[in-house]
Amino acid sequence: MAIALVSASKNIAGAASSSVNIAPAATTTAGNCLILGVWASGTHADVGITDPLGSWVALVTNSSASPADHTIGFYGLPNATSHTVSDTIAVSCSGAGEIDVQLLEYSGVATSSILDNGSTGNYGGVPSTLGDPGSITTAVADDLVLGFSAQPSTTSVTAGSGFTLQLHNGAPIGYEVDTEDQIVTGTGTFDPTFTYGINAAWFCIGAAIKPAGAAPTGFGPLIGGGRNYPVIA
Repeated sequence: MAIALVSASKNIAGAASSSVNIAPAATTTAGNCLILGVWASGTHADVGITDPLGSWVALVTNSSASPADHTIGFYGLPNATSHTVSDTIAVSCSGAGEIDVQLLEYSGVATSSILDNGSTGNYGGVPSTLGDPGSITTAVADDLVLGFSAQPSTTSVTAGSGFTLQLHNGAPIGYEVDTEDQIVTGTGTFDPTFTYGINAAWFCIGAAIKPAGAAPTGFGPLIGGGRNYPVIA
């Protein structure tokens, strides 16, 4: 069964927040995979996820004080128990800042060791109209490739070639945050870029998620900076 997007939801907390809650847009299907994108500005702190119905795992994360204080990450809950709209997932950071969270439910994803590969990148102190976490080369066929972007400008955001923008948090507080996806055919190299309407101080990550039935190969969590720096599982 090919991977498919089932539902998506989002939430945002204020500029001096240390936590935010999120729930699915509709009751999720048991056995599906939940993916959570997290952005926190003003802090490079560890992220905690409290979910009474499951233990989330870090997939691709970057947390640093340079070029600006930030924490950005994808987290996964494969083979998840069904969550209703009343089942709150609490996301916290040890520092205070703006926190944006975006939750997506996919069917057809592997039930364990779901990360195939990932990448991270940022503007490096020079704002630009292209946000690029770096290309991702997949080892497994028919992956779900995700991109996640945060940038502090109120402007248009366009998904990369072949990608679809699935969630957008505007910038009533500070940052605009977006998730894009593409369900690919076969293996290859894919680049989950974002294009902005003006030069922006961007932060981006990408992740390739394995389909159901995939062999237990690929990469473990990608944690830290740089591009395509994997930790072997």
